[in-house]
Amino acid sequence: QERPDRGGLHAPALVGEADGPPKPKVPPLHLPRLAEPLLGGGEGAGLARDRETLVVPLGMQGSALTFLDRTAEAAARFEEAISRCEDAGDALHLAAACTARVLLWLKQGEVARMEADLRRAMALGRELGHAQVERWSTFNLAGVLYMQGRLAEELPLARRPHELGVRFFRVHP
Repeated sequence: QERPDRGGLHAPALVGEADGPPKPKVPPLHLPRLAEPLLGGGEGAGLARDRETLVVPLGMQGSALTFLDRTAEAAARFEEAISRCEDAGDALHLAAACTARVLLWLKQGEVARMEADLRRAMALGRELGHAQVERWSTFNLAGVLYMQGRLAEELPLARRPHELGVRFFRVHP
């Protein structure tokens, strides 16, 4: 099913596709071999109880496990990273974990969860005054809304990353 034409761009629907939920497209690389170094990271940080050094590999592991179709393990890694960030009041790493977890929700066809995590990351970016966090979470959220045909909600969000890019980075997405 195709969505309305917007300047020659066509986006397939995120939900209701005949062949099941959408899956991230990954080149046929040797993902297990490439992901292995990520899956072994973080043990030293955990032993040292170093939260920042642990939450970054947890998010990376969650992403790697998502691409390996080990979604239950991926969900557990993301949940641990998010929980540790929430407990510590670490908004920056929390935003990063929420943004990374969108891949898991995409693989599982969990559009509402994708939207919730992106809205949370967007709000955290604004709260932190971190233009890049706000910019990319807003850009991705606009894409999610567009693919659902929610154009009235999507359009203002689609403009915001451009405004941030021009204002802070002299570029646009």
